[in-house]
Amino acid sequence: MVFLTLALVVVTIVSVCILKHQLEESREDAWNGMAPFIDLARTTVVTTPRDSDRPLVVLTLVNEGKDPAKKVRVIPLLVLRTRGKPLSPPSDSCFLDSKGNPTFGPTYPPDSPQIVIMEGTVTPAQRTAYEEGSARLYLYGRVKYQDFWREDLPKQKRPASDSRSSIFCRSFGKENEEFLRMKPRPEGAELMVPCTSEEWPFDDHHDGPETGRPYTGACTQQEALKQP
Repeated sequence: MVFLTLALVVVTIVSVCILKHQLEESREDAWNGMAPFIDLARTTVVTTPRDSDRPLVVLTLVNEGKDPAKKVRVIPLLVLRTRGKPLSPPSDSCFLDSKGNPTFGPTYPPDSPQIVIMEGTVTPAQRTAYEEGSARLYLYGRVKYQDFWREDLPKQKRPASDSRSSIFCRSFGKENEEFLRMKPRPEGAELMVPCTSEEWPFDDHHDGPETGRPYTGACTQQEALKQP
């Protein structure tokens, strides 16, 4: 009788432990499934390198996840450079202020588009290269943000980094501009196109160690123009 009682106690304890583990796993899966994801949804060219020596691009960022993304920060760079050359995402140090402290931005709820306006600078030599088709307008960068509900996850289940990260790269050239000048414009003709695998050998949706290649320039528009 004592043996049966002990056996029942052991079975009960094991069952409770298994159930607890399953609940923790399901909670973790649900948390990962609800996690925010900031993506570059649209890039619209307002003024081209032919129109002005300061081309203008409008970025539309959207949170495609199911939870809010808090402390959203974006480092976008807009440059006109030789087509086909590799680019690197801005490093984490770009998100620090002059004193080395993290900078923080707003909170983006799910499905809420956010607009960022970028202005570039084009020299006469760069405009000539653009008109000849050997240079393109490139928009690339990195977004960092945090999960609004991260603190609800058990500490041992939280990701190693406090921040999530997304990267992006788009380009626009003379051939894309020809569509802009057509009337009526084809649907989406004003949009920048994804960079090639040679220019951007990364997966925008799975930012990780493979994107840790050192960034050779400072995180300012002026320094970005100096990249080879």
